[in-house]
Amino acid sequence: MYFSGQHGKMKIITAAGTLGAETTVGRLKNWSYTTQQQTLDTTSLQDTDKTIIAGVRSASGQASLLYYSEATSNVAQVGGYLIKPGSKQYDTQNYGVNTPPELCRIELSIQDGGEIGVYAFITSFAMTCSVGEIVSADISFDVHGAPYEWTF
Repeated sequence: MYFSGQHGKMKIITAAGTLGAETTVGRLKNWSYTTQQQTLDTTSLQDTDKTIIAGVRSASGQASLLYYSEATSNVAQVGGYLIKPGSKQYDTQNYGVNTPPELCRIELSIQDGGEIGVYAFITSFAMTCSVGEIVSADISFDVHGAPYEWTF
């Protein structure tokens, strides 16, 4: 069975949120997930061929949203984990000391095709408004630890 973009879904909630209570991010254009495995070089002076061992594994991802304005806006759902409004009092000694970004739980899935569940920090949020196009937002995230779910 083949799948297309219409089968994709993204859910998000704070890391401390109840499992199964994630909010589906609506008007999702695409998502991607990448895992990398670093290697450590173990080649010594007398070796004629390079040798390696496994190093640290890491993962990251991205998603693109088409902005819509409703009570549960997708941009507010996703951007809120990174963007934390601060004080308007720029001339105080505590200016710049605000609520830090939140670790969140992200689930990326393909209907009837599998799911990835990870804990992550939203690391980038870019919103674009162009003439003749729907307003969109792109997010990137870095994964914290190994996936807690992988059913592909």
